[in-house]
Amino acid sequence: MSVQKHRRLIQSRVQELESETLALKTLHNTLSPINSLPPEILSTILRLVQTAIQKEENEILSWIRLTHVCQHWRAVSLSCASLWSHISFENPLFTNMMLSRSNNAPLKVHFDVPSPRKKPLAYHALQEVLQ
Repeated sequence: MSVQKHRRLIQSRVQELESETLALKTLHNTLSPINSLPPEILSTILRLVQTAIQKEENEILSWIRLTHVCQHWRAVSLSCASLWSHISFENPLFTNMMLSRSNNAPLKVHFDVPSPRKKPLAYHALQEVLQ
């Protein structure tokens, strides 16, 4: 058997093992007690943590790290419109994403752009929101 064929077989096996590892990690996470909470309760917890982080760290968007904890938290957070309804222009690239995820939830708009180089982007994003 050629070296190239061995390399392809090894790469194929590595991909299989990575897929299996991901499936096992997902299963492991689903067995975590917090992931047995109903989505409505987890959403409430995420909103409370979001509020606390925003007040304590004075960073409007730092709470988004919560949406990357696991697939379940991501799915719950993406379906919770109120998490995305505090529209920030701190990072204008997120503005449209937040608007689309907020669906019909009442909006809170925060426009404070401390970085002069971000101001043109922020004003452009604000203009799009107001249209």
